[in-house]
Amino acid sequence: MSAQSEFVSIWAIIAIGLFVIDVYLMGIDELRWELFAGKWLIIVAFSLLSHERVGPLFHLATGDVVAIMAAAALFAPVMVVVFYVLLKVVDLLMARRSCRSAARTSTLHACGVHDDRRGHRRDAAGPRVM
Repeated sequence: MSAQSEFVSIWAIIAIGLFVIDVYLMGIDELRWELFAGKWLIIVAFSLLSHERVGPLFHLATGDVVAIMAAAALFAPVMVVVFYVLLKVVDLLMARRSCRSAARTSTLHACGVHDDRRGHRRDAAGPRVM
């Protein structure tokens, strides 16, 4: 078993375990079914939006999505949304920081900026970057 598949397996077991705990809490009337359903629907929706093949939110590998899902399962429904929003804010800040450092070293290809044949910089969408 490779390290990557072990990583996915461990986080999947944790996420499933937290799901089972929530089902148990719902069964003994410690958790309302509306909160249970809302929390897990939010987690599944954000997880799908985060996967590299589907999502516009992030473009993460399966292992990363499962790990974030397990972490989100620890929170109440409102905090799950806050958690994903904070992840997106950190993602945007990190991308901005890496593009600024790339601009200093003129390696803007990671930020979607490429030089055309005349030496003018263009981003991936096409307009010229000044």
